[in-house]
Amino acid sequence: MYSFSGGNDGSALDRPLTVDSQGNLYGTALSGGSAGFGTVFKVTPDGQLSVLYTFLGGSDGSVPVGGVILDGDGNLYGTTASGGGNANCTGGCGTVFKLSPAGQETIVHSFGAAGDGQSSYSGLVADTRGNFYGVTYAGGAAGAGVVFKVTAKGKESVLYAFAAGNDGANPEGALILDAKGNIYGDTSNGGGSCNCGTVFKLSKNGAEKVLHSFSKSDGGYPYGGLTRDSTGNLFGTTYSGGTHNYGVVYEITSH
Repeated sequence: MYSFSGGNDGSALDRPLTVDSQGNLYGTALSGGSAGFGTVFKVTPDGQLSVLYTFLGGSDGSVPVGGVILDGDGNLYGTTASGGGNANCTGGCGTVFKLSPAGQETIVHSFGAAGDGQSSYSGLVADTRGNFYGVTYAGGAAGAGVVFKVTAKGKESVLYAFAAGNDGANPEGALILDAKGNIYGDTSNGGGSCNCGTVFKLSKNGAEKVLHSFSKSDGGYPYGGLTRDSTGNLFGTTYSGGTHNYGVVYEITSH
């Protein structure tokens, strides 16, 4: 549909696209753009691309790895892995941003305060009340990443900080929510003797349960997030491990 040039249109696409009711596709390029810090773009059904926003690498954010999601009014929401202006991280600790249909960016939250997360690679998921949920790769009390919530009014809170032990470390994939408010995700590290990652469940009150800890023989280093079917089974992939050490597709039965 469209082939990127690596210039003002952006380069290095790393996450799935979002589609609206007219069939337009929305996504992020983590680099490129006129300033070199990434773009948010739209591709029409006939393959016409428009750059909706170009990141400047300062307080507006940079390196939008995680893609974007749409609300009912056509606003786009996403995260950046750096930028945002917090001096606790070289180049900034990342942001949660909102982009209006007219291309006006608003910073909903800048990461990097004490105990807060740093560097979100995952993008966001939303509940029915307009709250947003995501993860950061680093930050938190142990520096191993957090699960965070941003309310519809822009207040951010850390729901869980990973301890870099059996509970997991360094989440990268997008979260999923169930109807009861439980949160599911994976971590790319931590989780036992081989430090190969976990699949976890987080309850509404912030209690974490490790559903599976990878051991290399059954997969290792899940980066991509999860898919959940109607009966509660979870599916995902790992970067490596398995019989040939090139990764696996796995299923975790409902809990």
